[in-house]
Amino acid sequence: MYELNRILLRNFGPVDARYEDVTLDFSGAGPEVETASLIPAAGHVTHRPAPANLIMLQNGGGKGVLLTGITCTTIPHRHQDVETLRNFTVSLAQPSHVVLEWADARTGRLLITAQILAPDREGKLHRRFYSFHPAAALDADRLPFHRDGHWLPFEDYCTELRDVQRRVDALELRIEDGQERWEKHQRTLGLQPDLFDVQRRMNAKESDAAAAFTTTTSDAFVDWLLRKATDDDQYAELGTAFHSYAHAHDQRAAWDKERQFALTMQRACGEVAILHQTRQKTAHAAESAQQRLVHLTATVQLREQQLSDVLTVHADAITDTYRAHEEAKRAAERAEQRVHHVRHHASALELATVRAKQRGAEQAKKETEAEKSGWETVPVALRHAHAVDDHTRAQEALSQAERTAAPYLRAVHQAAADLRTGYASAEAAAQDKVRRLAEANQQTETDIEQWQHRREQLLEDTGAAQADLRTLREQIDSFTTTLGRARHDRLVEPDELAGDAAARAEAHTRHLDQLMDEAKQARQTARTGRDHAHRHLADTQRQALSDRAAADAALAQTDRLRKQATAIQSLPLCADLLEATPDELRASDALEWLHEHATVLGETAGRRIANLETTLTGTRLGLREDQDLLDVLDTSGGLHPASAAVRRLCEDLVTHGISAWPGWRWMHDNVPADAHPQVIRAHPDLVGGIIVGGADGLDAARRHMEQTRPLPATAVTVGTGERLLRPGSCDDDRFVIEPSPTLHDEDAAERERGEVTARITAATRQLQDLNARLAEARELERHLANWLEACAQMPVPDRLAQLNDLQTTAAASETAAQEARNAAEGHDAALHEAEQAYEDLVDRAGQAQRALHVLRQLADAETEAGQARDRISALTAQCQEWRTEADDLRAACKRAEAELLRRAQAIEAARQEADSHAESRRAVPAPPGGDAAIEPDTPHEPLPVLKHRYEQALDELRAVQVGEDQQQRAARAEEHLLTCQREWNQVPGPIQALAQKFSADPRATDEVQRHAILRDVAGQLTDLDERLNALRDKESELKIRTDHLKSAAAAAPLTGEEAAAWTPATLEDATALSARAGQELEEARTTERAASERYNGARRSQANSSRDLAAFRSVLPRLESAAHGLDLPAAAEPYPGTAEAAETEARQAAEEYRTCHQAARDADRALETGVSRLKEEAADVRFEGLDIPLRTQISALGGAKIPALAENWTQALGSRIAALTSDLDAMAKTRDALASQLGAHVTDLLHRLDQASRFSAFPDGDAPWAGQKFLTIRYKKPDQQTLAASMRETVDALAQNPRTRKLKGIDVVLRCLKEAVPRGFTAEVMKPNAAQRITRVPVEKMGTTFSGGQELTGAILLYCALAALRTSPGPRSRTRNGGLLLLDNPIGRANATYLVDLQFEMAAALGIQLIYTTGLSDEEVTARFPMCIPLRNDAEARAGLSLIRLDERIRHALVPSPRIVPDDSAAVPSGYLHSARLYTKETPAQ
Repeated sequence: MYELNRILLRNFGPVDARYEDVTLDFSGAGPEVETASLIPAAGHVTHRPAPANLIMLQNGGGKGVLLTGITCTTIPHRHQDVETLRNFTVSLAQPSHVVLEWADARTGRLLITAQILAPDREGKLHRRFYSFHPAAALDADRLPFHRDGHWLPFEDYCTELRDVQRRVDALELRIEDGQERWEKHQRTLGLQPDLFDVQRRMNAKESDAAAAFTTTTSDAFVDWLLRKATDDDQYAELGTAFHSYAHAHDQRAAWDKERQFALTMQRACGEVAILHQTRQKTAHAAESAQQRLVHLTATVQLREQQLSDVLTVHADAITDTYRAHEEAKRAAERAEQRVHHVRHHASALELATVRAKQRGAEQAKKETEAEKSGWETVPVALRHAHAVDDHTRAQEALSQAERTAAPYLRAVHQAAADLRTGYASAEAAAQDKVRRLAEANQQTETDIEQWQHRREQLLEDTGAAQADLRTLREQIDSFTTTLGRARHDRLVEPDELAGDAAARAEAHTRHLDQLMDEAKQARQTARTGRDHAHRHLADTQRQALSDRAAADAALAQTDRLRKQATAIQSLPLCADLLEATPDELRASDALEWLHEHATVLGETAGRRIANLETTLTGTRLGLREDQDLLDVLDTSGGLHPASAAVRRLCEDLVTHGISAWPGWRWMHDNVPADAHPQVIRAHPDLVGGIIVGGADGLDAARRHMEQTRPLPATAVTVGTGERLLRPGSCDDDRFVIEPSPTLHDEDAAERERGEVTARITAATRQLQDLNARLAEARELERHLANWLEACAQMPVPDRLAQLNDLQTTAAASETAAQEARNAAEGHDAALHEAEQAYEDLVDRAGQAQRALHVLRQLADAETEAGQARDRISALTAQCQEWRTEADDLRAACKRAEAELLRRAQAIEAARQEADSHAESRRAVPAPPGGDAAIEPDTPHEPLPVLKHRYEQALDELRAVQVGEDQQQRAARAEEHLLTCQREWNQVPGPIQALAQKFSADPRATDEVQRHAILRDVAGQLTDLDERLNALRDKESELKIRTDHLKSAAAAAPLTGEEAAAWTPATLEDATALSARAGQELEEARTTERAASERYNGARRSQANSSRDLAAFRSVLPRLESAAHGLDLPAAAEPYPGTAEAAETEARQAAEEYRTCHQAARDADRALETGVSRLKEEAADVRFEGLDIPLRTQISALGGAKIPALAENWTQALGSRIAALTSDLDAMAKTRDALASQLGAHVTDLLHRLDQASRFSAFPDGDAPWAGQKFLTIRYKKPDQQTLAASMRETVDALAQNPRTRKLKGIDVVLRCLKEAVPRGFTAEVMKPNAAQRITRVPVEKMGTTFSGGQELTGAILLYCALAALRTSPGPRSRTRNGGLLLLDNPIGRANATYLVDLQFEMAAALGIQLIYTTGLSDEEVTARFPMCIPLRNDAEARAGLSLIRLDERIRHALVPSPRIVPDDSAAVPSGYLHSARLYTKETPAQ
């Protein structure tokens, strides 16, 4: 923190208290700065300024001017008395300067903050602020106030500063024009403009500093204290976030209301959409049920007709099959006679032809093989023939079905084309209506825009005219006021014109300019000599400063190394490691000592650290084990319970009326504690088990356990298997695990815990000791490493030798600089006399020039005032005409906007109609080739007629179109034909012929017979050779057989032609005839059996058909009754199922038809109710004022159109609800974030209040007030949960209130602080008194309880606490550099010594510099100030000014004037002027 080192005032103040060239010097009288070097570098000081300073000047002499100069420089933005400052300045040519030189209390570095002020000819005050850190190039004494003996003009001075800013970066020169930016810049430098603002309020009235702290309540005082102790910028970002939230909070209610509407509408629209879907589903289900019913009725009717026809066919079939059966029986008898005849003749021929058969065996074998191949190919030939036949029949059936459906398909295409054309025409008509309305709206909007533009132009012209009128009137008023002021100041005589007065002033100004030229030439001559001397002085000082800086840098580096070495040397661990006493270590220079022992110390410290870490690890492990054991021995909740199995079994026994206890609990209640170990060793199983009451209880428990068998998994005793089998109580083959005493003995457990706790306490102390020793060793190691790193660049002996050489060179350079400084001072005195004369002339010329400028402006203003009066009349009439025209245009715009709204509604309705037609047209499939491929049939018919025609055509097409099953049969037939054709093509040609031949055989269709034939042929191929050898053997056998057959043939002989035909001529004929006869006999018998089966089957079919017909005739009436009044389609196929299935299906279809139609009617009624409810919800008064198109649309649409749109509305509302919910959630998150930040800030402010009390404590000592807190602030601290809830409520309340939503960030935080502490604060201060009795008084009662001096002293003490609080670097620090307190005449009211001592004591404790002004001369009080600067106000008759100077009496006491008569007895004056240059003109006598 900075303290005020010097104040330089140049040409500042009114004419009766002008600080012409005054420097108030407080430097060098305070303690040494913390980091001061022996010879300070440029821009640094070694000592702080005086801690308490008193500036003495008579009342009314100009103390307020001094305070104003400081205040307007530190807080110009808050010092708004511009008129006063204008009176304190002279002109642009002679600007005023206020320069404040600050010294950093910690480092001694200097800082300059200053401002230059000057009024222009028009009276406007020009101000510019700048700051820099002094260096060799520029400091406060070398600021370019003058040039050639004259004041440097305003702009030239600023140009000089900018030139220095560009050339010397080390100065950190900053120039600012804006007052607010200047205050912010000071804050970055470390100054506190807010504290100076408090001082401004304390100095509002002389000796009334307590007024700044006057509050009505403790809460108000706390609010004021925190505002002054906190920067507003700290909460700027928070304020911006709160403003954003408050702005969005306005929309929260609207969003919430809209969200409620959207939720209500979403629910209602969702119900309507669901009801609409239900209605569609029930309607579809009813239609499907009707179609199923009529279809079932038609198929059952067709089946009944089919069964009637079948019954007739069966009667005819019975007659035919009976006749066929009788004929088959007769044919079988004739075949049997032929067999006997053929066998007789074959047997006779066989004997003669045996040898012939032998010769033909080989040929027979070949023929037999071919026959075998032919029979093997027969299945392929049969499959091919069947596939061809199936394909032909399927294709003929498919062609016939397609020819039947073709006219209906063309009718559907025609109806679709007509319907699509109708929809397109309707859509075009609606779009054309939209286009016409949009064009009309566009024209209306163009007209409105033109009217509004014209109206805005008229209003703008009217406003401009009004502004011109105000300007003209102000111009006339300004002229009148200025003229009156000029006559009052006697610049213009009562009867004199302004132009004549200006000419007179111009002549006087020319005369003064001639005198100024002569004085300027004399000043230039003196300045040339002065500049030469100062250039030589600058060169010598630069060299001296450079040499001294090098020496100081080397000394500072060496001192830092020595300080580090001393700190290391003073560590007790060093003596311990080196086995020496501390006195032995301090006997030598620390720097050289450490240079010799650094390596040994580092190695020893490393070994010590390793040993300590090993010991620390082992101690921590033991501590962790004891802590675990301590947890196990915890009996705070009583004895540990028994095992879960034991508790469960006890509960089971008690439930069944058996008294039972866990063994541990029973032993605790019934066995003395000292006997517990013995019982446990003797009966560990019972201690860990269950105890029951008496023998009866034991028997009952045993029986219960034998019945239930719970099988618990517990065991306590550890022993061998032999013990389990051997009875006895020997203990040598078992052992018992020691149980935890927490199961049975709380006292024992507590004793054990005490031992463990003692070990933990000892281990904890040991750990603390080890950690401390380890930290000490590591600290030594770190210091050694830092010291060795700092010494790495140069060894210590070389560094000490270099320091000696640099100090010798710096001393020589400083001697040369002092000689040059003495020479320059002589030239400065000569230049000052010349400049004084020139400045007097400049002042007079400036006054004359200002008077001339005022008179010239007055003459011009008089001419302009006459012109302004004429212009006012013309503008007034023109404004009235423009207002009338603007009102007419406004009415026309309102009418046009109403028409736009009506057309917009019509456009929306037409668009919806067009979209509906387009959607319907897309739903109708286009015919092949598009709509243009079919000529419209009836283009002018209405859409409902076209739609009905299209649906009718579709229904007719569905009734006759080709069935899918028929198409599938044709496809399967074609696929089967291709497969068989490929297989047939793989068979050779001769075999194909045989296969086709054999396929005609009736046996070819019988797979069993085909396999029999193949087996016979194979056997023939094998037996041919055997037959040749056996022919001779058969001869006798054939003879006997022939005789036998002859008798059989004679029993039923053949006659006539039949006998001739069946008599074989050869053996081959005999074989053939025999086979033929046998085959015909078999065929005849087969035919007989088949005929018998057909006859019996016909009879069974007749019975079945009669039964089915009766069953279907019982089902058909129910179906016809249910389908009464419905159109029955022509059924393509009869009912395929049984009568029982038809009965069940008929009952289901009728019930389904009735249920679905009832459900459809219920769905229609429910949908109508839902639509009505939706309209009522939309028109609810809760949603009045919501500008939502959906609400208007729902009210305007009819009930029939709403269901189709409900689903889309539901989806759109869902999206809107999600967006609104997201916005509301985002606001909630923003509020939570704000609440969290505010909670943190409130907590921080509460900490700062605690700091304020802590900072107000008096220093420790023997006095009664020693260590007491002057300020005490009490409050109830809120918990975090309550604080968070309070912050959220407060944020919403502030954002909701229009008067608080624009609060700044600091205001929001303080409002939240007030809510966080609802009971408020209690702030008390101690009442100052001479006896230092401790009496606390509420801060709001200071004005009524304290005397004037006590109240002012209390205010000073409160300011000290405030300054320390604001400048505190951390929450736990108590700063010793609190800044500056500047007060106007506080000792005028608080002149009691004990009050002044209290002020000094608190200021010194907090490091606050006191600067008081006073007009009193109370020696008892002034003697307590280490720095007193008496001033006086002397009148300069020649210049017409009163100049502030150092008091002449004090000056003569310090600096002797020449003695006229020697007086040896007079005391020799001694001392120096503790102020800046103060030049006093000598009289001619001197």
